[in-house]
Parts: sequence; C-alpha cells; structure tokens
Amino acid sequence: MTANIGLELSELSSATGPILEYVISRSPLGMCVVDPSLRYRYVNDSLCSMLGYSRDELIGRTFLEITYPDDRDLDRNLSERVFRGEIPDFRIRKRFVRRDGSLITGDMQATVIRGDDGVVVWGIATIDNVSARDELMQKVADFERDSTLSSMAANIAHDLGNLLTIVKMRTEALAAGHPPHQTEQLQDALVRAEALTRGLLTFARQRPPARRVVDLDQLVAHFAGFAESLIPPHVRFRLSTEADGASVMVDPFDMERVLMNLVVNACDAMPDGGLLRLTTRRTTPEERADGYVAISVEDEGVGIPDRIRGRVFDPFFSTKGDAGSGVGLSIVKEIVEANGGFVRVESEPNEGTRFDVVLPNTEPEPTKQGI
Repeated sequence: MTANIGLELSELSSATGPILEYVISRSPLGMCVVDPSLRYRYVNDSLCSMLGYSRDELIGRTFLEITYPDDRDLDRNLSERVFRGEIPDFRIRKRFVRRDGSLITGDMQATVIRGDDGVVVWGIATIDNVSARDELMQKVADFERDSTLSSMAANIAHDLGNLLTIVKMRTEALAAGHPPHQTEQLQDALVRAEALTRGLLTFARQRPPARRVVDLDQLVAHFAGFAESLIPPHVRFRLSTEADGASVMVDPFDMERVLMNLVVNACDAMPDGGLLRLTTRRTTPEERADGYVAISVEDEGVGIPDRIRGRVFDPFFSTKGDAGSGVGLSIVKEIVEANGGFVRVESEPNEGTRFDVVLPNTEPEPTKQGI
C-alpha cells in the first residue's frame, strides 16, 4: 500500500476551499472516505490517532481489516447496501482493532457521495470513539454500580417471570389431566430459562451477541409455536408471515426476548379478551429506501394515552402500575437498535396498540442458517 492511491482532500472541497479542508482535518471525530471496494482513500488526523496508524498505513486498506471479526458481517452488509443505493445511510456501534491489537468501540455513521450522474463515487463516515468517553466516566460509573445491578436484576426478573408463567400454566394443565404431550412445551420453557441464564453470563462477561443470518419468517414462526403457551385462553392469536424469504442478521435468542416482551404486553393490554396479531412483512420506512423488514405485534387492548406514549421505552417506566417492572420495552429498544433497527409504536386509547420492530433486510448467503 502506497500513499499515492490516497484521495487528496482538496478533491472533495474544491468548491469550498481551505475552510472545509481545515474543519475536516481538525475534527475531533474520526473521518474517512472509502471507494466502492471499501478501501480507505482519505483519513483525517483524529482517525489515525484513534487507531494508532499513520495515514500512509491506513490508505489502501479496507475498513474490514481493522474491524473486530465478530462485527465485520453486519458492517460489510450495511456498507454494501449503502453503495448499492438500497439505504441512504446507516449508524452502528462497532469495535475497531488498533495497530497495537487493543480494541476501541466507536459509533460510526456512514453515507455516500454521488457524482453529477447520480452514481455513487465515495462513501464517507464519521467515527466517535466512545471508549475514550467511557474511560472518562469510569469513576462516575463506579458510584452507579448499585443502580446498574438493580437494573440488571429487574431485567432478569422480568424475563424469568414470563418464562415461569408458562411453566406454571403447563404444570396446572398437566395436573388437570391434560394430554402428556404438553410436557414438551414445559420442557421448551425450561430450556429457554436456561438460555436466559446463559445470556446473563454473556452480559456479565461482556461477550458480543451471537448474530447470524436467519430467515425472518422461520424465526417468528418458531417463536409463535412457543408463544401459544404464553397466550391466555381469552386472547385469540393470529400469525401471518409475509416477509417472503427475507433474512436478518440477529441473535435469535435476543430477538425471541424482544417478541416475548411485546407479546406479554399485548396480552396484558386485553384483560377482557381480543385478537393478538403477529405479522412479518417487507417494508419501506419513511425517508429510507427499500431493504427493511418489520415484525408487528398488534393488540385490540386499552391503548396508550398520548401523554405517556413518548415514555414507554424509558427504563423503569410502566403503564401497568405496581404490576409492571418498567424494563420490558427498554430491553426491546436496546436489542433492536443494537442490530441496526428501530421500534415504532402506534396507539390510541381503547383502540389497541401496534409495535413495529424494523430491521435491515440482510442479503441471503449460501451458508444461511435457519432456526
């Protein structure tokens, strides 16, 4: 790799002169330009300092070479989709491997620059080194340890409570003389409780989620088979899988936690009964190009008042009073955003609620795995 394949910054700023050149080169954020082969063509001083490389050492490398291996697939997929024009931009949190082998975590936002003919010429990204910020806040975090542990305990209690509800329902059904095949659902619930415990250990050790490419319809259908044991008799359940072979790159266990929380909330919102719909589909979110899928959980329940709808994702805020822990929807939001997606909510008092989990549609690969 030689410096002469680098992109002169003046090529980007010919219209605005040295002011833009100075701002970019001096920005506290890492900034870079990549070509369609995902190779660096320009890097500013902050990015070099952040990664421990000189500019000459970075120019010509692909950004995947300095991305932590477990984060490469999601990063590559989203970057390629931006260059193909399927999405206008994306933002992810990823880990970078510095020159000395140490890791830093950065919030990266990326988009593209098009030529006069509309063809994508360059990709441009900014990287905010949140590791440095975290280190500065470490002393504060030490004082907040008790609060963090309380939050984690509430999180665990919430999910385990959902699973144990199923165990209790199946046990009561068996005691009432229901067919023995229902023990399979009981065993399934216990297996998931064990997986939840493993998830806690993963969190405590700060291990990354086990993301892989999965068929969205298969994932949701698999969950639905389990969810039927979670739904009380007075609630009708309807599953509709219409994503037509779309795939997502997620940790299946994490996504089942998302769906479990949403389904439990939907059931709680219909104490007098109603219809619970679980659907998948391809979608085009506002201000975004094609290439997304949505999982919708819709109920016919009491709805959410306007005055509190904006707070439903706040930690420890509950619409259920003392009956709720207030962590379920904050868990949902955290998991979905970590996978490059977002959550929408539509609700009117006494007219029901719909939550949409919107995720990037990942291009299928030959080694794609089902559930």
